[in-house]
Amino acid sequence: MAEPSYELMERLSRLEAESERLHVDLGGGGGDNGDMEIQRRLTALETRLDVVLPTLATKEDLQTLRADLHEALNAQTWKIIGSCALLVAVVFFIARFVVAAPHP
Repeated sequence: MAEPSYELMERLSRLEAESERLHVDLGGGGGDNGDMEIQRRLTALETRLDVVLPTLATKEDLQTLRADLHEALNAQTWKIIGSCALLVAVVFFIARFVVAAPHP
């Protein structure tokens, strides 16, 4: 039988070491350390969700906000239209009776 090539054995050894390193980096294998890290991160995410979820808006909150916004925009629009109409009336009065009036 032929003697194994030392170069191939060395490459195989490097590949096995790299494979083991990747396996540990991905949390698959390395004992309980990888599992504990995943559990710690999962617990942190669950804690964040428990804090954030109660503060999120519901559909009802959004509908109420939409109605309030619509009402406020409608009121503001009518105030602007009224102000413009008043301004036109004032300018008309000034042009008609103040500027055009004969001075004695």
